[in-house]
Amino acid sequence: MWIGTSVFGGDADLGEMLRVIGYATAPRLLGFFSFIPCVGWIVALAGAILSLIAAFFAIREGLDLDDAKAIATAIIGWVIAFVIQLVITALFAGAALTVGTIFGALTGR
Repeated sequence: MWIGTSVFGGDADLGEMLRVIGYATAPRLLGFFSFIPCVGWIVALAGAILSLIAAFFAIREGLDLDDAKAIATAIIGWVIAFVIQLVITALFAGAALTVGTIFGALTGR
């Protein structure tokens, strides 16, 4: 919301943006099917793309922006969320490797 209101001059309150972005992230639930071999990642990717498209419409309507500003806001927000997700994944992977190494050292494996 900060990007759309501060940078691009949109006008919305927090409740309105939470509501429209909440609906826009619903297609990400398709990521639940990512465990299915061969096609799961395709379904998860389709959900992520649909969510990005829905976020464009939600931002455009919620902040009353034109198309170019709504696209820029959606992409900037998506990139920020992606980077945060990568950092959290890296932290959990590092923690798992550390625990595995300590467990292996203690058990002699």
